[in-house]
Amino acid sequence: MCEGQGQLIKVPLEGKLVFSPSPTDMVLVNGVELTPESSLQALRTALTFHFLSTSGSKSKCFTRLLNHQKQQELEIIHAASEHYQSELARVPKAVDLKVPPSEEEQQLHNLSHLPYAP
Repeated sequence: MCEGQGQLIKVPLEGKLVFSPSPTDMVLVNGVELTPESSLQALRTALTFHFLSTSGSKSKCFTRLLNHQKQQELEIIHAASEHYQSELARVPKAVDLKVPPSEEEQQLHNLSHLPYAP
């Protein structure tokens, strides 16, 4: 459901990618919920898990984790979008002609490309 001018609108979810951004006051790393109030050791352990720099204060470490999480979310959305686009892409197939159209028919067709003619 989506909000639209103060009302809820039902949106069919079949075939749609629905993504809810993660909260900005909590980061989940390896099954552990971390907040800005988490210990510096826990934050640095989480940074090590993601191969990120462990330097800085608690605030900087949490912000680094949060930014890493947001970057991962964007990468997931981008990958899903690319996958979806590749599924929609289609390769044009030429129609085999037994007798090609005359030069005059080709010229007329090329003026507007209508109506479709093989």
